[in-house]
Amino acid sequence: MSEKNCILVVDDDEGPRKSLSLILKRKGYEVESAGTGKDALEKARGRTISLALLDIKLPDTDGVDLIAPLKTIEPEIVILMVTGFASVENTVRSLNAGAAGYLVKPINHEEMLGKIQDLLERQDLIRAKRRAEDLLRESEERYRLLLRNANDGIFVHEITPEGPGKFIEVNDQICRWLGYSRQEMLQMSATDIDVPEQFERIPAIIHQLMTEKRAVFETEHLTKDKKRIPVEISANIFDLNGRSTVLSVIRNITERKRADETIRAFSEDLERKVIERTSELSDVNLKLVTEIGIRINAEKQLTKTVGEKEVLLREVHHRVKNNLQIILSLIDLQSRNIKDQKLLETMGEFQNRIIAMAHVHERMCRADDISRIDLSEIVIFLGTALFKSYKVDPHHIRLNVEMKDLQITIDSAIPISLIINELVSNSIKHAFPKGTPGEITIAGCREADTLVLSIRDTGIVIPKDLDWMGSQQTLGLRLVVSLVEQLNGTIELDRTAGTTFNIVVKEK
Repeated sequence: MSEKNCILVVDDDEGPRKSLSLILKRKGYEVESAGTGKDALEKARGRTISLALLDIKLPDTDGVDLIAPLKTIEPEIVILMVTGFASVENTVRSLNAGAAGYLVKPINHEEMLGKIQDLLERQDLIRAKRRAEDLLRESEERYRLLLRNANDGIFVHEITPEGPGKFIEVNDQICRWLGYSRQEMLQMSATDIDVPEQFERIPAIIHQLMTEKRAVFETEHLTKDKKRIPVEISANIFDLNGRSTVLSVIRNITERKRADETIRAFSEDLERKVIERTSELSDVNLKLVTEIGIRINAEKQLTKTVGEKEVLLREVHHRVKNNLQIILSLIDLQSRNIKDQKLLETMGEFQNRIIAMAHVHERMCRADDISRIDLSEIVIFLGTALFKSYKVDPHHIRLNVEMKDLQITIDSAIPISLIINELVSNSIKHAFPKGTPGEITIAGCREADTLVLSIRDTGIVIPKDLDWMGSQQTLGLRLVVSLVEQLNGTIELDRTAGTTFNIVVKEK
């Protein structure tokens, strides 16, 4: 039995107290016992008690008066009163005070065990339902935050072979671009913001979505005051409650179009000036002019090629980030139909891993130097996001980041981000039970081409008998070891003061 199924037997008579404890232990329960109300409260403070068998007559207090302080210590505790005679007055007092029922001495052991099993199973169902509801609310809040804070526009709508339905959800960014309020857009459909020339393309796009489940295309959207905004749309179709639904990420490409036009105009102007200048030169200087033209064209082509490669790399990072963002949104939407608590927790862990990867691509598409990224910025973002995801009180567990301007390559950024995500998540979940205070520290430095990292916590130490390098118990530790091996690095565990993972990798 787990600790949550521990039963507290409270009776001033040692004989019944021992016999009931023995019966319950043989049935597989963990048992604590007490002969007084004071002793009972001390036992309840020492560990989590799921159910209490509480005698009404105690030497230092009335058993009914003990219900309230027990529930103060453990709000979810189930109280089963034990009495030598079942009077109406005692029954009403017990039930009004929060007892779930009562047993009359001499106790029928089969009846007692049946009641205890029923009450604990009912309590487990209530607890599981409450946890599932909490996870669902958290998932929905994360989904709303994702929509609200996205840099690109996002909208969701149903779709049929005849055309798109009304918007189900829109984010703040698309509302700002188009000049509509959220309430206004939820009364509209995608055709209300399409330019007229887009209408004839809609059937082909719907066919592609229905067959390939995805479509990427450029078009223009109309603002509320009828201005045109060039956009690139990445649309994905999925099933939501039995209905075909489309989630679209909209990127405003006004600046890209403007840059393309500027480059085209510059190229045409340069070509015109070269031609004009060439026509003015004499035949004697024709060869020399030709050489200058070749050099100018070569330099122009080189500049254009370098610029195009940088734009392309930024575009790749942006699209990868968008696709990861779509996956997050799909997981959030699908989680609404999941009731299993462990599956919801697993989905949340996958979301945290995807968020870690998405943030790296987000930083790379915005960085001045797209070949390197500041690890300290990634660490601060990941730590803050994980504390928020697991609802950590920063007054109980403090996050320390001991690194500054530590630049790493893009090849190392994603695996290192995933390693930090897994180890910090592991500390939050296992090192600080029941709000135990402590610290999590992430440190890093560079020694030539070697990167040295340490992730340590001051909480409960990983058991010495756990084969963490070859552990099959958790996906997280297996993933960490695999990622370190991919980086041709080493990882060591130090249990001297808390738990510390020391990682050394060499960058290419």
